[in-house]
Amino acid sequence: MFYSRCIGTVTVLAELDREEQPVYTLIIEVWDNYQFGFTAGESRNAFKQIRVELSDVNDQAPVLHLPSTCVTVTEFHDPRDVITLVTADDADDASTPNGRVRFSIAAGNQDGELDGGKFRRCWESNAELLSGI
Repeated sequence: MFYSRCIGTVTVLAELDREEQPVYTLIIEVWDNYQFGFTAGESRNAFKQIRVELSDVNDQAPVLHLPSTCVTVTEFHDPRDVITLVTADDADDASTPNGRVRFSIAAGNQDGELDGGKFRRCWESNAELLSGI
């Protein structure tokens, strides 16, 4: 995954994916007099561990989890009753805005009778209106 030349740079050689591996621990080894002194025991080496943390980019789309069946609402549901629960996951880092999800109803709610990630019946309406959603 990484490569370093004698000038001391570490270069990325392949695509990195934070969701697969968020941290790399590299052990850097440096030698002196390696070419001529290694076999004679006259070269010396040193090691240093470096931790490389990949920062998150917004490369993952959220996954929406919907009810497996059709949701039925009747005229007898009270306002603010929970009708169904919709959840979502995002593989991006949840401690950044990239991994936080927000719900909204994009269409089918012209009269504003449903609300948010927890779809609620916000005020009295008739079942015929809600059955078309």
